[in-house]
Amino acid sequence: MKRKLLLLALVAAVFTTACDTSGSSTAENPTEEISPESSEMETLPESEPETESIADASIASGIYDLNDITISFSDHVTDDSTGTWRLSRVTTAKDITEYAVDYYDMFFESDNEIHAVINPDLGTTAKLSIICPDLMDISILSYVTGEERNADSLFSGNLQDEYFLTISTGELENLLEEETESAPAEPSIQQQASASSAPLTTDEQVLSAAAPPATDEQTLSAAAPPATDSQALSAASPAEDVPLPDHDSAANAGNADNFNTYDNVSQQQTTASYVLNTNSLKIHYPSCRSVPKIKPENYSTSDLSVAELQAQGYTTCGNCFK
Repeated sequence: MKRKLLLLALVAAVFTTACDTSGSSTAENPTEEISPESSEMETLPESEPETESIADASIASGIYDLNDITISFSDHVTDDSTGTWRLSRVTTAKDITEYAVDYYDMFFESDNEIHAVINPDLGTTAKLSIICPDLMDISILSYVTGEERNADSLFSGNLQDEYFLTISTGELENLLEEETESAPAEPSIQQQASASSAPLTTDEQVLSAAAPPATDEQTLSAAAPPATDSQALSAASPAEDVPLPDHDSAANAGNADNFNTYDNVSQQQTTASYVLNTNSLKIHYPSCRSVPKIKPENYSTSDLSVAELQAQGYTTCGNCFK
């Protein structure tokens, strides 16, 4: 009996020892497996937060100051289907060409934009557009009241000036001046006559061809010494009321400048040294009997010398310059 009890106690002790060993082993194993993982997690580098790019805010409508110039800016134009038109109203006596580069730097967000800059003080509307990188076209038009109300009426004024502006250097090129300088000058009447096949006739030939055969009285009168201005104005006979045709009459015969159509005596009442016919390029003394017959739109006066006028293509009258 004692032997059985001793055997049972021994079996129980062995069983208890086995259970303790198994439990201890089970408890230690998770620690050994997890520790390396936790160690690896601690050594992983922390990821940096991503930085979002924020686009610059667009230029909003409002009042701005540009080098002491007050600018009322609008980021749209009514009825503009492109969405690229902008409108500014400025208060300054300066021309747009003086601050166009600074305006571009401040208000242009894209080279596709077209800006209207209205200046009521100067009565102008400037159209600013980029035609290629670094080159701006500036068209200056007359301001039309209310044109800024919608896109259809904007830029409806007459073109006054146009420039190319190099933005990086500020260099300005006037396009209209270049067109004027490059345009060929119209040939004078003498040049046109020289270019024709027929030789240019002299004043005496023109007078001889145009005048009717002289009567005996006219022959006697031609032989007499020239009358003074007072004698010519006081007029002796009715025949002298109609002047003999000179180069002006021959040049104007048969067209709207008909020499006998006009009789403006007031054209002789001038203090200038000479009267000019800008159509026939003739120089007259104010007292010349041909002066009243000059068409008003061809009438001009001058205090230049005869030599200076001849340098401009004029020739002296065959009647009063004898």
